[in-house]
Amino acid sequence: MGCRRMWWWPVGTGLINMYAKCRGLEKARRVFDGMQERSDVTWTTVIVAFSRDGLPHEAMNMFRKMKRLREKPNIVTFNECKCSLEDYERIYSCIEKRDQVLWNASIAGFSHLEHNEKAFECFLDMIRSGVACNCMTLTCILRTIGMVSCLEFGKQVHALAFKIDVGINLHVQNGLVSMYGRFSVISDAKNVFFTMKEPFSHSGLIKEGLKYYYFIRKLYPNNPISMNLYSSLIDMFGRAGYIYEAEAFIRSMQYLPRPSIYKSLLSACKLYENLEVGKWASQRLLE
Repeated sequence: MGCRRMWWWPVGTGLINMYAKCRGLEKARRVFDGMQERSDVTWTTVIVAFSRDGLPHEAMNMFRKMKRLREKPNIVTFNECKCSLEDYERIYSCIEKRDQVLWNASIAGFSHLEHNEKAFECFLDMIRSGVACNCMTLTCILRTIGMVSCLEFGKQVHALAFKIDVGINLHVQNGLVSMYGRFSVISDAKNVFFTMKEPFSHSGLIKEGLKYYYFIRKLYPNNPISMNLYSSLIDMFGRAGYIYEAEAFIRSMQYLPRPSIYKSLLSACKLYENLEVGKWASQRLLE
């Protein structure tokens, strides 16, 4: 295969990806060099190939070439350049105009490099520039806040999440629970968890719900689990059709369950036609 062969970019990009996965970087590069037209996906594919094969300098050189040719990188391109903080700042400074994607990539990149002050600076500059934040912006900055002592700033970001209508996004809520957990603010972590009950229930993300349950238990192993937390988990299991799991949680409770908990289980039993557990819940409710 000669390097002068002109590949249509979707075909060429697919070949680059295939060769890269088979550790054939030389062939991948020949395909890339033989392409007359390249998209941002093509550039990203070859940069990812170099980066993940342990060749960060080649990845950086390709990124610089991409910028010289005025090709616009996407968020994957930006963050696949495994480089030093100095190199990353050089990349950051050479981007003249940033849209939401590139602002998010900048914040994520500095956060990944643990250059927290620069990540905060990017976040504030993004807001000042008038570019709208989204759930990814807040997820990135919450990770940074969790690594430093900025609880008050974290609470402001929490308020901003609801202001821009991403307060119930699972990734944002994930970041909030982790942030409050790092600061040992268990009441706020629990409050966020309770707001996650509906998204977990309706989307069937049982593993995510349990992850937060065990996360809270791990934070405070000596504290009894609150009735509200039990209620949220049982409701989550019931809505998703995990009737026996909901029953098991009720049986493991450290308190006498509220009538509302049995009613929630009964509703789930009716929906999923589980007569066995429904009969048991009815008996407990009448006791």
